[in-house]
Amino acid sequence: MKMRRVIAFFLAAILFAYPILQPAALYALESQLDGVAQFGSTDQDTTQGNASSIDSPQGTEPPSDGDEPSQNGNSSTTSAGDSSAPDDTDGNTLPSSTNVQQDPGIEGDPASSSQDESAENELPVLTYQAHVQDIGWQDEVANAETAGTTGRNKGVEAIRVFIADGAEDAVQIQAHVQDIGWPSDDSWVGNGEIAGTTGQGKRIEAIRMKLSDDLAQNYSIWYRVHVAEIGWMAWTCDGADAGTVGYGHAVEAIQIAVLPKGEVPSDTSNQATDQAFKDRADDPASIEYAAHVREIGWQASVENGATAGTTGRSLPIEAIRTSLSWFGHSGSIQVRAHVEDYGWQGWTTGQAGTTGQHKQLEAVQIKLTDDASQQYDIWYRVHSAEVGWLGWTCNGSTAGTTGLGYGIQAIEIRLLPKGSDELVDNGGSYIGAAETVQGTAVYLAGAKARSTQGEMTTIGDADGNVLLHSISVVVNNKLVEGSIQYQAKTGEADWPSEWTSEGAQTSQSSDGLPLKAVKMQLTGELAEQYDVWYRVYEENRGWLGWAHNGDPAGAEGASVTLRAVQVALVKKGAAAPGDTEDAYLTLQDSVPRLVVQAHSAEVSWLAPVSDGDTAGTTSRGYSLQALRVHLDGPISGTVQVRAHVAEIGWQEYVSGDQIAGTTDRSLAIQALQLKLTGDISNEYDIYYRVHSAEYGWLGWAKNGETAGTTGLSLQAEAVQVKLVRKGSEDAPSSTVPAYIQMPSLSVSTHVAELGWRGPVGSNAVAGTTGQSLQMEAFTISMTSAEGSSAIDGGISYAAHVRDIGWQSDVSNGAVAGTTSQRKRIEAIKIRLTGELNTYFDVYYRVHVDELGWLGWAKNGDAAGTTSCSLAVQAMQVVIVRKGAAAPGSTAGAYYSSLASLPYVGYQTPGSYYKVSNKSVSIKNLGVNQFGYRTESRIPFNATREQCINAMVSRAIEYTGTPYRWDYSCAPGVGVDCAGLVMQALYATGMDLTPMNPWDHYYTPGHDHYANDMRSNSRFMHVDISQRQRGDLILYSGHVAIYLGNNTIIEAVSPRVRTVGTIQPFSNKPVLAVVRPFP
Repeated sequence: MKMRRVIAFFLAAILFAYPILQPAALYALESQLDGVAQFGSTDQDTTQGNASSIDSPQGTEPPSDGDEPSQNGNSSTTSAGDSSAPDDTDGNTLPSSTNVQQDPGIEGDPASSSQDESAENELPVLTYQAHVQDIGWQDEVANAETAGTTGRNKGVEAIRVFIADGAEDAVQIQAHVQDIGWPSDDSWVGNGEIAGTTGQGKRIEAIRMKLSDDLAQNYSIWYRVHVAEIGWMAWTCDGADAGTVGYGHAVEAIQIAVLPKGEVPSDTSNQATDQAFKDRADDPASIEYAAHVREIGWQASVENGATAGTTGRSLPIEAIRTSLSWFGHSGSIQVRAHVEDYGWQGWTTGQAGTTGQHKQLEAVQIKLTDDASQQYDIWYRVHSAEVGWLGWTCNGSTAGTTGLGYGIQAIEIRLLPKGSDELVDNGGSYIGAAETVQGTAVYLAGAKARSTQGEMTTIGDADGNVLLHSISVVVNNKLVEGSIQYQAKTGEADWPSEWTSEGAQTSQSSDGLPLKAVKMQLTGELAEQYDVWYRVYEENRGWLGWAHNGDPAGAEGASVTLRAVQVALVKKGAAAPGDTEDAYLTLQDSVPRLVVQAHSAEVSWLAPVSDGDTAGTTSRGYSLQALRVHLDGPISGTVQVRAHVAEIGWQEYVSGDQIAGTTDRSLAIQALQLKLTGDISNEYDIYYRVHSAEYGWLGWAKNGETAGTTGLSLQAEAVQVKLVRKGSEDAPSSTVPAYIQMPSLSVSTHVAELGWRGPVGSNAVAGTTGQSLQMEAFTISMTSAEGSSAIDGGISYAAHVRDIGWQSDVSNGAVAGTTSQRKRIEAIKIRLTGELNTYFDVYYRVHVDELGWLGWAKNGDAAGTTSCSLAVQAMQVVIVRKGAAAPGSTAGAYYSSLASLPYVGYQTPGSYYKVSNKSVSIKNLGVNQFGYRTESRIPFNATREQCINAMVSRAIEYTGTPYRWDYSCAPGVGVDCAGLVMQALYATGMDLTPMNPWDHYYTPGHDHYANDMRSNSRFMHVDISQRQRGDLILYSGHVAIYLGNNTIIEAVSPRVRTVGTIQPFSNKPVLAVVRPFP
C-alpha cells in the first residue's frame, strides 16, 4: 500500500540519519507509526485522502442519512503528514501524526518513558470524530483535541471513537440522545462504531465511555464535553457520565484522551463548571401556584411561599391552580376545595374551585403524590375573610373555614424537605365542624324524608307509624377522603352481594318490601379516623343494640319491619354510643303466622298486617292493585297467590316476595285465589275474603277458591287472610257469596219465514233487522259460577203476543211466544230471580217495525208496544252489576198506544220547522178561545204527502169561518189569514214558536205574522214558478195556502174562501212563495 511505502521510506531515512539510535527505541517508534498507518490506510492513495481533507476545511461533506464513515476513517481524516490539516473550531491546528503520542495538556510526557519498555506498554492510539448538526462528519482528531464546534450553537449528533489495532470492545461508548435517552438495553457501542444518530436531527446530551477490561488495568479513558448554555464541563473517566440529562442541552464538542492509570488531564482551560455531569433529576422540586380572584380573574403565578390572592380588598379567591416541577420523579400536587354552596369537591390535579360561577373558596386541602410525597412535605396557609391569616398546616389537612361563609382571600404554599421543622402545625389552620352524617328515608308508600345532619342522625321516625322501605346515607363536610357504604336486607332475600354507594338508595325499585336490617362501613381515610355505629327501631321491639363497621343491625323474620335507623360517626376506637347487645335478631313465631302486604291506588304500598287484619283500604274508593303474602313459623310451606287483574285476567301463582297484581299500571285486582303448599297445607286451611267496590265485604273463600268478582269491572279494595287449623271451629263463615261472576246469557229467537235463529250472547242482536220479519218466539238461558261460592238464581221472561196479549212468565230456556201460528211478538219482559237479582240488573230492548230500536228496559219492565199492531223484529239482553248504568238510553222503551208512539216519519231537513205526530203545546193552551190549537193529525210514520194533506184538509175545514183580525181560533169562531195558516200547520204537529194564537191576539206587534212568515228563514223559499200544493203564497200583509191548480185558500173579509187564482188582489202582487214541507 502507498501509505506503508511512505512510512517505510520514512523509517529508512531515520535509520540512515540516526545510526546511534538504540534498536528498542527504533522498534517502538516504528510500531507507533505503523499503527497510525494502519488507522489511515486505504485502498485509495494518500493524495485522494488529502484532497478530501483540503476540500472540506471545516469538516468533510456530511454523508447521506444512515451513512457511516469508513472503519479506517479515510473518508474524513486528513493525512498525518498533510500540512493543510484544518484547524479545530477553537483555532488550534490539528497535530501531525508524528505528534500523535504527544499532548502538552496531558500530565506525563510519553517521551519521557524509558526506552527499554516493551511495545505493549505504549499508550493505545485513539482517534475520534463527531457528526455535527448541519455539518456532518468532521475530520478525526486525537489526544484531547476538540471534536465538534463551540460558539456556533450546533449540537453533536453522533460520535465515533477508535483504538488502532484494538479489539471490538477496546473502547465502548453510550450516548444519551434527545427523545431517546440512554440505551434502553444498556448496550454499549464498540470500537469504531457510532454512538448517537445521524439523519434524525437528534442531539447528544450526555456520554459515557470505558475501556476493555484488559486495557483498563493500565489505562483510563478521560473525556469532557462542551454543553450548550454551560460551556466546558469537568473531565471524567472510565464510564462516568459527562454532559447533562433533563435540560435539553446539546453536547456541542468533546475532548478524549487515554492516560496511564492514575494520571489525569491537566488542561482545564475554559472550564465553566466543576461538574462533569449534571442530571436535572438531582435538582430540587419546585412549585408554582396562582389564584383566580373575584373581579380580577387569574393572577400571575407565584412560587414557593409567595402570596397568591389579595388581602385588605375583600375579594375572595374562587379557584386555584398548582403545578409541581421535579424532573425525573413522579408526583403531583392534588387539591381539594370547599366551595360556597357546593361543599367539598373531589381531589383534583391542576385546578380546584370554580370560575364564572361567583362561588368563593372557603377551605382547601393540598397534598403531594408518589415520589414527591416521600421526599417533601407541602405546607400551606390561607387568609380568610373576617379571620385573617390562619395557621400553617400540611399534607392534606384542612386550611380555611366551613359553615361560616368566610371566603379565602389569599393563600401561601411552601415545599419543604420531608420532616423539616421550619414550619409547625399549631392546630390553628381550620375553623369549622368536623364530618357529619345525614340520611334520607323512603317509606313504603314512596314518601321521602331527610334527616338532620350531625355526628348522629336518625333516618325515619321512631315515633311515627310509617315503615321504612329504603335508606341512603351521606357523610357531609368530609375533611378526609373516603366514603360510607351500606347494605339493606328486605323481604325474604339474602344480603346483597354488593355495597350501596354513598348517597344512593338501598332499593331502587317500588316493590314495597319493608326494610329489616342494615350494614354500614367506612372506606378510605374516613375508616382510619372513624368508626360508624348504627342501630334500628323495630316496630314491635323498639330500639335494638348498636352494631358497627359492617356488622348487621336489625332482625330476620317475616313480620319484622323498621321505623327508623340511627347512624353515628365516632372517633376511631372510642366507645359505642350505647348498648351493643341484641343488635341483630333472628325471629320466628312458635305457630304459623301470615304477613300480608297490599299496594293500593293513591297510597302505594301499605304496612304489612297479620292474620285476619285488613290489607288495603275501605270506604276510600282506592283499588287494590298488588298483594304479597308471607308465611312465618315452624312449619314448612308457602302461600301461593294469584290475581285476576283488570285488562289482564288471571295471572300465574306467585309466592314469597313476589307480588300478585301489578304496580305503576293503575290496574285493579278484581278477584283472588290463595292456597297453601308444603307441610302447612296438611295442618291448616287458608281463608280469605275480598272487599269489592259496590258490594263491600263478600263472603269467605278457602284453599284456592275464588274470592271477589270477575266480569263486572269492579275493583277489589281490600282483603283479609286467615290461617285456620283444619277442623277448627274458628273457621269463618258468611251469608253472602265469596265470588260474584257476571252470568253468561244465551238468547235464541224464532223469526217468521226463518224459524229458530241463534243462540247469541249478552248484548248481541237476537232476531233480524231491516228484513221486515216479525219475531214470534224466544228463549233465554243463563249460566253462572259453580262451586261453594256461587250465587243462586235464574232468569224469567214473558212475551206480549198478537191476539193473545201478555203470556205467563217462563224461565231458564223455556219458549216465550208462539211458533207455527204466525203471531207476532209485540213486547217482552225479563227479570232475574234469587240472589242474582240482589247482585245484578238485567237490561233489554227490542227492535220494532216502523220504529227501530226502542230504549232499554230493565228488571221486568215492558219493552216494545201494545195496541199498536207493531211487531218486534229483534231483541238485545244485557246483565250488569246491580246499580250499574244502563247500556244506553232508557227513553221510549215501551209504548202502550198509537198516540204514545214516537214520530218516525217524514221530517223537514236542516233548521226548518219540524213536523210531529205529537200536538203542539202553545202558550195558554185552553185558557179561552185564543188558547186554541189544532191537534196533530199525522201518524207516527207519516209521509210528506200525509203531512201536506193534513194541512190542506184542516184549512178547508175553516171554509166559511168569519174573518176576524188577529184571530186564530176554532172553525166557525174566526181567523185572519195568518191565523188560518197557523191552525192548518198545527195539524202536522209543527211548532211555529214564537208565533202562537195567544200572542197573535193579545200582544202588540204580533198582528203582522203574514209579513213575518214572508221573511222567516225557517220556511224554505222557492220561486213562484216552482210552487206546489201545500206552499204558502205571500203578499204584502197577507198569506194564503196553495191548493194546486192555481187555486188558493185564504182568510179575507168577510170569511175564509177558496179562489181559483193566486192573484186575487189587483193591488197585492205575490211577493214570495215558501214551502213548509221541503
